[in-house]
Amino acid sequence: MKKFYSEVSINKVNRGMEFTVTLDEISLKTPNKRLVALPSHGVAEAIASEWRRQEEFINVQEMPMTQISITAVDIVATDIEAYRDKILSYAETDLICYRAQRPLSLVNLQNSFWQPLVDWASEVLESQLVVTSGVIPVKQPVEAIKALSSYLAERDLFELAALGLATMASGSLIVALALSRGFINADEAFKVCSVDETWQMKEWGTDKESVNNQEKINEDLVSASRFFDLYYNS
Repeated sequence: MKKFYSEVSINKVNRGMEFTVTLDEISLKTPNKRLVALPSHGVAEAIASEWRRQEEFINVQEMPMTQISITAVDIVATDIEAYRDKILSYAETDLICYRAQRPLSLVNLQNSFWQPLVDWASEVLESQLVVTSGVIPVKQPVEAIKALSSYLAERDLFELAALGLATMASGSLIVALALSRGFINADEAFKVCSVDETWQMKEWGTDKESVNNQEKINEDLVSASRFFDLYYNS
């Protein structure tokens, strides 16, 4: 899309409780024509910066804070309960709870990266997560699922959009939760969710598709992490 504006600014709305980004005095809206009203000034500033950096053509792939916010307004807000359930479903087959049976080098690598997160989550949720070997699904404790469900129920649509991005990128709600609460950073989150791929690349080499996939996962985790930081700390 060709750039259609020259000035980018931030305005307060809803009695100063929310912020909008304006493009030539026109408030930013989603593709579905919904107003993007942000509860965080830091996120609004980041979105404004993304729009200011655009040159002759608008590249939405270079605007991750905008994308997360649009997801919140256009997707999460339309059925917030369904979006919560979608995120929560990852807890039943969470990446870090399913370990390889062999070879030992992979098992040890998984344990070293994943067990600290399992221990942390079990403490936070006040319920011990079940870890298994192989791919046969195991049920997590009802108390753990209830705790995760309650946590998600307390999050607003913007938090859920960022949590959803991190969860789907990593394949782990626990990784997303740890990232959002500052227990791990984006680099650590990427290493955690890329254990299998890292081991495979070391053993068998790389291919373009897997490298591209890993790059996209890393980008999404960095974006989610930055959104959390802006949202909670500015």
